[in-house]
Amino acid sequence: MQSVKKEKNDESSFNDNINFRIEFDGRELSSGIYFYSIEAGDFKSAKKMLLMK
Repeated sequence: MQSVKKEKNDESSFNDNINFRIEFDGRELSSGIYFYSIEAGDFKSAKKMLLMK
């Protein structure tokens, strides 16, 4: 499983809307279709990503 770096946006410290930025490094992965999921509270989403080299 690939680890990711998360950065919290401090501008939203008094707001329920918190933004994160994910940096993905696929240099060591082969070209292909990858699936990823995001979960936050009650929100869940799964998507697919195409990695082409």
